[in-house]
Amino acid sequence: MWRTPGIRRILGIQLLVAICSLQLAGTASAAVPSALSKWLSKEAMPELLDRLQHHPRYENQRVEIVNSANNALSEAMAKLLVMNLQSKPGIQLRVAEPNTAALAGAATSVDSLSCTTAADVDYLLEVSAVPSTHNKGQVRIQLKAAGPAAAVSHSWLWNGKLNAAEREYSARAAATPARNGSLAQPWTETDIELAAYSLAREFACSLRPQLQTRIAMDWPDTDELPAVFADTVNTSRHLLGSYRELGIADGQADYVVNIELKPFRQNTWQLWLVGTALNEQLAPIQAVTYFTLEDLHWPSTVPATAQLSTLSLPAGEPEDFIVVEMLGVSQRDSGRRNAELEVTLRISNRADWPLEYSFTLSGGHFNYCIAEPGYYRHDRYGNVAGSIKGGATELRRLVIARAQHRPTPLVGMRKCAGFRDLDGFEDFASHGYKVTDYLRWQNTEVASR
Repeated sequence: MWRTPGIRRILGIQLLVAICSLQLAGTASAAVPSALSKWLSKEAMPELLDRLQHHPRYENQRVEIVNSANNALSEAMAKLLVMNLQSKPGIQLRVAEPNTAALAGAATSVDSLSCTTAADVDYLLEVSAVPSTHNKGQVRIQLKAAGPAAAVSHSWLWNGKLNAAEREYSARAAATPARNGSLAQPWTETDIELAAYSLAREFACSLRPQLQTRIAMDWPDTDELPAVFADTVNTSRHLLGSYRELGIADGQADYVVNIELKPFRQNTWQLWLVGTALNEQLAPIQAVTYFTLEDLHWPSTVPATAQLSTLSLPAGEPEDFIVVEMLGVSQRDSGRRNAELEVTLRISNRADWPLEYSFTLSGGHFNYCIAEPGYYRHDRYGNVAGSIKGGATELRRLVIARAQHRPTPLVGMRKCAGFRDLDGFEDFASHGYKVTDYLRWQNTEVASR
C-alpha cells in the first residue's frame, strides 16, 4: 500500500515509543528497536490500519482487540494496538470493560436495563505472542468476524529473535482480565452470581421488545445439570422473576424456557436460555454465556476403547464446531482458452467427534473481464468432500478445471476466469451456506445444512 516516508517514519516512532514504554526499562536493548518492533511499525501496523480504514468490508465496523495468549508480551501488544487504532477515522474500536455489575444494585424493571453489551462487535482482532526455542518467539495477529465459529479473514505472522525485555515479558503471566462470559473471557465456577446476572440481563433485553404489559414464563427443572450450571440457571430465574414486567408461571405462560448446555471445545461450555413463544405474535428469544471448567464430564464419559457407534453425540450442531479458512486462491492457464482455478482451505474440527463435510464452488468466467456479478457466467463446479477427526486440522485443495479464459483474444469477446461466492469461504461463519452441501456428525442421520 502507498505510504509517504514521513507517515511511515512517524508511525514507526509511535510504535517504538509505545512498545518500549510497555517493556522493561533499564536494559541496553530497550533503547534499540527490536526485530519485533520493526516488523510491527513497518509491516503489520501499516497494513492493518489500511485494511481497517479503507477495505469496504471493515471500514466503520466495530472491532474489539483480544489478547489470546496468557502472557505479558501479548498483553502489551494488545495495549499497543489499542493505542494506535483508537480515535482513527473509519475504525470503531471497542475496548472490553471490566465487569463491575453488582447484584445488589440490579434493576427491578426491564425498562431500566442498559441493553448494549460488550459482545456487540463485528470483528475481533486477536493478538498472540508466544516464546519458542533459542530465544525466539512467534507473534500472530488475526482479524476475524465475531462469533464462535468465525473463520480468520486475515492474519499477520512474525517469527524471530526476541530481545531480553521481550523474552522476560513472554515468560511473565498477563494481568488477569475481568471475566465477562464471552468466549475470550469465560466465567469460572466462582462466578455464578455474575454469570447469572449477565445471562438474565441478556434474556430480559431480548424480551423487552416483546413486552406490552407483562410476560409469564414456564421454567423447567434443572436437576440433571451439573451443580455450577444448575445454580447459574436458578439464580437467573430468580433475577428474571424480580423484574416487575416478568413472572414465572406453571400455566398460562407466554414463553417456555428451555436450558441447553453444549460442550464448545476443551473445557469450554455454552449455557443457553432458549425461550419458545406460545403465542404466534411473540418472537423466539435466547441468551448464551460461556464457562470454562476443568475436568467436567457431562454427560458421563465413555472409555476411549468404546466403539464409535456407542459414543454420545456432541450436544451441538456440527457448524458450531467446524472452522474453515480460505488460505489462498490461484489461477493457472490451461491451453489458450481455459484456466484451472484453485482454492486452498484449512479445515479444523473443534469437537471430539469426527465430522463429515462437502463444499461446492462455482467456477466460470467474466465477460469482457469485468469482475462484477452481472458479467459472470458459470462454466463448471469444483467440489471437496471428506471427513475430519475430532480436534484435527487439515489442508484441502478445491480445484475447478477448464474455466473459460481468453483475456486477449484475436477476435471475439474477452473472458477472464473467476469464481462466484468466494465470500462463502472468506467469511465462513456468516456465509458458509453459499458453498456448503452438508456438515454432519460422522455415521449419523443429522440433516444436511
